[in-house]
Amino acid sequence: MSVKRILKSSAIAVILLSSMAPSVHAEDYGETQVHASENKEPTFNYDAKVEFVDLPLVGSSRTSPTQYGVDTKGVIREEYSHSYYAFDSGTITKYNSLSRTADKFLISVARGQTVRLGKTVSVTGSVQINSSVSGDLFKVISLGLNCTASGSYTGTFTSDLTFGGPPENSKYRTRDYYGAIGYDRYTVKIKKYDVYKKFNGNAYIEDEQYFNSTQTVSSVEKPKEETYPVDHN
Repeated sequence: MSVKRILKSSAIAVILLSSMAPSVHAEDYGETQVHASENKEPTFNYDAKVEFVDLPLVGSSRTSPTQYGVDTKGVIREEYSHSYYAFDSGTITKYNSLSRTADKFLISVARGQTVRLGKTVSVTGSVQINSSVSGDLFKVISLGLNCTASGSYTGTFTSDLTFGGPPENSKYRTRDYYGAIGYDRYTVKIKKYDVYKKFNGNAYIEDEQYFNSTQTVSSVEKPKEETYPVDHN
């Protein structure tokens, strides 16, 4: 292979690697503080809960009146009231599962310099689920992943973040930083409970809840904020 061909192949490889523009890591860029949620331990909202009415259960009784017997007020019975989904657990199955979206320019930093962002910048994305789920199930999944019930997520880059420019020996004079929305893929588990109202005759006593089932939903794409650099002259 000639020297010219080797140099040409190397140049192509460099261009291809540069076009991939991976998300920045602090160790790669000196003093740069990277505000990205990639590859971090996920946090969940285990209090996420969405109530709904399961139409096939409307008008049903949990048990026969004879099971509870009769007392001075009348027959003790249970009647269906409503159901609810509760977020149970989540697991990341793939980091950086989708391409970045919602790119926003953050700041330009000169070679050898370190500067504060000096402003607040937000990026917004939405939960995506690659399977058919009910609206109520979508809500509890989104809430469990610390997004809004509609699936919206807003990531914020605060004004006190600092960013570093290219090193002094770099061939580039300037480094531009961008904020964006990335995605991690999750599998989540949701539990369903049915709630019945207990009556003594016509007098309400209390609510009784019963576990119904666990549903596993895979290929849930959760948005996150991340940053990436572009060096230039």
